Amino acid sequence: MSAGIVLAGLAVYSTLLSIRGEEDLWDFLDRYRSENFFSFRGKWTADDGRMLEFSNFKGNHLIVSFVYLECSVSCPLIVQKMKLLEKGGDLPSSLKMIIIILDDLTENPSALIEYKKRYGINHDRWVLLTSDYDTLDSIAGSYRIYYQKSNAVNFNFTHSNRILFVDPEGNIKKNIRNLADFRDSELRTWIQKEFVISP
Repeated sequence: MSAGIVLAGLAVYSTLLSIRGEEDLWDFLDRYRSENFFSFRGKWTADDGRMLEFSNFKGNHLIVSFVYLECSVSCPLIVQKMKLLEKGGDLPSSLKMIIIILDDLTENPSALIEYKKRYGINHDRWVLLTSDYDTLDSIAGSYRIYYQKSNAVNFNFTHSNRILFVDPEGNIKKNIRNLADFRDSELRTWIQKEFVISP
């Protein structure tokens, strides 16, 4: 890559940053880069053994997170925060909670059921998905999700804490990049008053 291209890219970034601010810029880039969620090509194994594609969820409102099976730090917090959204009820049946496991468990789907039991996830709206690592790498690249597992005796996990809110047409309506930005009471209000309202 030539120095001219790099300098031009930096100039564009600096201009956008000065106009929109850092947070707004990341929102802008997410909207620009994110393809329609349902157009993603990949096969997924669900916790009930079904083979699915994202397009199978067309017509549903989705809250999508990404976790490691054995992560004991941020992943349990992600699940807990998603469960907080159910408190208070009044969530439509069209709303599905999707957890994408960042481990290839295609040969061991029963581990998904054990994960649901571990965290008390027993409502039909919750769906756990796993796939092969090529598909996991592809979805991670599509939504700028960084993930890595070390080979230490006690596994260390480094990954983005992304939570996507997808409308029934596959559009990303909200993209939470940091758990500190996950304010459950505000999100519940937004879900009930804006997210699940039919156009």
